[in-house]
Amino acid sequence: MFTVPVTGTYLFTATAENNVGRLIWLKIVKNGALLVSIKVQPYSSYNTQATNTVIIRCSQGELVWVAVDTSHYGESLEGSSTIRTNTFSGVLLHQ
Repeated sequence: MFTVPVTGTYLFTATAENNVGRLIWLKIVKNGALLVSIKVQPYSSYNTQATNTVIIRCSQGELVWVAVDTSHYGESLEGSSTIRTNTFSGVLLHQ
């Protein structure tokens, strides 16, 4: 979870890798409200990746994070302590 430190316009981006062989749906949310979705399709013998980006106005103290969208077919986001292919980042563009 990212807590907005100062009011301003932010760019948020998230990338996820799918190596589990089933569809993964993620979403970038602000205070629990959907901003954009990320759909990572499975492919039989290859890992796949998907990315989405959003530019939004945020107020100090608001929360932005990536969540698993269980209303679709995705159930989880796989992770590893040694291979880090899932990312989430935010940048303040303008105050």
